Amino acid sequence: MSDTVTIDARYCGPPTSGNGGYTAGALAQAMGIGAGDAVEIRLRVPPPLEVDLTVDRAGEVTRLVDHTGAEPVVVAEGRRVDAVELDPPTAATLLEATTATTPFDADQHPFPTCFACGPGRAPGDGLRLFAGTVADRDDIFATVWTPDASLAGPDGTVRPEIVYAALDCPGGQAVSVFGADETAVLLGTITASHLGTVQVGQQYVLTSWRIASEGRKHITGVVLTDADGRELGRSRAVWIAVPATS
Repeated sequence: MSDTVTIDARYCGPPTSGNGGYTAGALAQAMGIGAGDAVEIRLRVPPPLEVDLTVDRAGEVTRLVDHTGAEPVVVAEGRRVDAVELDPPTAATLLEATTATTPFDADQHPFPTCFACGPGRAPGDGLRLFAGTVADRDDIFATVWTPDASLAGPDGTVRPEIVYAALDCPGGQAVSVFGADETAVLLGTITASHLGTVQVGQQYVLTSWRIASEGRKHITGVVLTDADGRELGRSRAVWIAVPATS
């Protein structure tokens, strides 16, 4: 397990900080989280890009720490959990996800260069996940994901931290429309489990939904399924609403 984690600029969320799901996945890998394991990651500050973050393993909590300033800053904290507690609705089919209608104007997206959901990213460079409403259903959002070959690890399958990124933004899209008068949402905590192998070039479905909202806090769920409906990953996330111009 690595003693440092560096978030490459490719994997940004907002322009100057890391995508929350990717950062969570990178910390999970540093913790030795494997397929079928579940982990809870809390982001404490926006993850800096291109900085060697120290992995501090102390008891049940593992921390990413930025030592570049005058004082160390805890960027994220992770701990193993028994499971991702979800009661998911029926996941969207591949056809439903393919025909889902994206309910926001891409020109109003607050973070157009986000690795996972930014419309300003070129195909293959970003994931370009745009979860939309599903016909005849009012309980879910869905999108199709076809992982690019550049996202593969040494074994040829999609790297786990990329899967965590895919389990991130579709949840935010279930509670934020990104319109001119809307708010954006930023990931606070994600509890996730990567359940199976994800192959490059294959089509997958991400289904997301709102679990609860209270004030600026929103809770969402996401499941990742293959074309046959087999679940390969899931997440439960806490989001905090911020002004869309931030």
